[in-house]
Amino acid sequence: MPKVSFLVRPESGQGVRLDVFLARQVPDFTRSQFQRFVDKGLVKVNGEDRKSGVKLRAGDRVEADIDIPEPAPAKAEPKESAEEGRKLKALELVVETVEALFDERDNRHEVPRPLNAALAFGS
Repeated sequence: MPKVSFLVRPESGQGVRLDVFLARQVPDFTRSQFQRFVDKGLVKVNGEDRKSGVKLRAGDRVEADIDIPEPAPAKAEPKESAEEGRKLKALELVVETVEALFDERDNRHEVPRPLNAALAFGS
């Protein structure tokens, strides 16, 4: 099994339980899984077996003989079906048509009607 090693830093692990520290460092496993790894002797602190509840100190070296899973590959976007493609093209055509109608309406110039002099001057 590959060996992973961590150095305990004051800001990240001093005073933290061994199993909690490992669960924070390797989120692929739970704290209880790390407890089992410690009980099986797969985890060492400064080269020695320790209990999972031991509080770590700054400068401690934690080594574990565990397989860390590779990150899962990103899922590919599903390809659209032919039916979805036809629906999308139809929707695009509707949007283009509506946009053209609004453009046509906005470009129309209305000729102002002559004002009735009586209405304009309040007579």
